Amino acid sequence: MSPGPGRWRLACPRRECPTKKKNIDQRISYNLNPLMPRDAPVSPVGIAELLRREPRADSFCSMSTAGQASPPKQSRNDLKWTHALMRAGFTCIPNIIFERQQALGLDALDINILLHIISFWWEVNNKPHPSKTTIANAIGVDPRTVQRRIAALESGGLIRREQRRESPTGSKTNIYHLDGLIAAATPYAHEKMQDIQVERAAKAARAKRKGPAKLIVVK
Repeated sequence: MSPGPGRWRLACPRRECPTKKKNIDQRISYNLNPLMPRDAPVSPVGIAELLRREPRADSFCSMSTAGQASPPKQSRNDLKWTHALMRAGFTCIPNIIFERQQALGLDALDINILLHIISFWWEVNNKPHPSKTTIANAIGVDPRTVQRRIAALESGGLIRREQRRESPTGSKTNIYHLDGLIAAATPYAHEKMQDIQVERAAKAARAKRKGPAKLIVVK
């Protein structure tokens, strides 16, 4: 009597597993059914189906010694914020914008509104266009407050609104261009980079004056 379905033992040709330090000199045979005896017969019938259904033999080389797949390597941001928070979405914003917010004429509510606008800017040519209601609900203020602040930011030249009219009676949410904010913050960025270069040069000069570390022989 032949073994039942799913009980065939598959024989694989000789191979070298990268996780082993020595070659396996004999033919490798492994069981697709862990409850089946090792001396069960090898059948040429249904092998293609078993290979389609089960992992390849060389795929086990990527498994840990405990038989579990190695966890993916976490990024630096994953280690700081956890993988779950990073997968939920994150926003890239230059530090200089909130470091010099007072010089740019921005208060805490302005920064909060700008953060929400910037969080919708995913691609260079796909400018952000969140609704004022979306921003207001996230911050916890009235939509008219957001409208007034955005108008003030536009008067100050930091953002520019672009209307998207669908019909003579209706329109989509505005598109926001941040070229003014970028232009206003750029001089402060150059100033900070110069300060960093000066500090690095001073640090290198101090290290040069000290000279190489001296070895003291202890008797």
